[in-house]
Amino acid sequence: MYQRNDISDVPQVWTLYKEVQGYYENGMRVPDDVTLLWSDDNWGNIRRLPTAKERERSGGAGVYYHFDYVGGPRSYRRINTIPIAKIWEQMNLAYQYNARKIWITNVGDLKPMELPTDFFLKMAWDPTQFSANSLSDYLVSWATQQFGEQYALQIAKLIQGYTRHNGRRKPELLAPDTYSQLAYNEAQRISDELSNLSNTAEEIAKKLGERYQDAFFQLVLHPIQASRNVYELNNSLAKNYLYAQQQRVSTNECAE
Repeated sequence: MYQRNDISDVPQVWTLYKEVQGYYENGMRVPDDVTLLWSDDNWGNIRRLPTAKERERSGGAGVYYHFDYVGGPRSYRRINTIPIAKIWEQMNLAYQYNARKIWITNVGDLKPMELPTDFFLKMAWDPTQFSANSLSDYLVSWATQQFGEQYALQIAKLIQGYTRHNGRRKPELLAPDTYSQLAYNEAQRISDELSNLSNTAEEIAKKLGERYQDAFFQLVLHPIQASRNVYELNNSLAKNYLYAQQQRVSTNECAE
């Protein structure tokens, strides 16, 4: 004969994503045994964490996070744009505020997101193993695992560099006016930074063995080159706008 279990023994989660969090803030409630899954803002910033009273709930709390997003104002999904420092900062906050019951991340297409997914899962398994000062060590260890020890430190710096750039502004959100052409030489500094990353990645690619070439292109070289290309498209357009405003005779040549 079928025997009904106590419903409080069945794991249940209520995901407070987008407008659903608004329902909660306006008074909608579920039984205490249901886990509250707090969400980020689609851009890697957790919107809210449990209060002291909420941390007393028997169902506990967790986090729903994003490495990939489809929606307004613009989607981002084609390459990795997530610095692991950002993941650590936000999920460490979640851990400190006892949002530990379940962690979920939306990776979209898994293939571009191997690195942040690996870090997220390792941190979920044991959040205390990482600190703000150990993240560089993790990157070197990950690069060693993928490409061997010889160039691991350089590769780790390349990954840190391009994810830092994409973390500031994702390629899909770049515009000609994102960085200033005039103030503190900002746009040119970004251009130089990406150029240096690209040149270093190309040099390492020439030295790596054949067995590493496909993985290096997919995980390191292509993301850097693609990020640089999108940036330079916008940077060139910004220069053209500036030259037109300054009424330079080189404006048309720049446009071409």
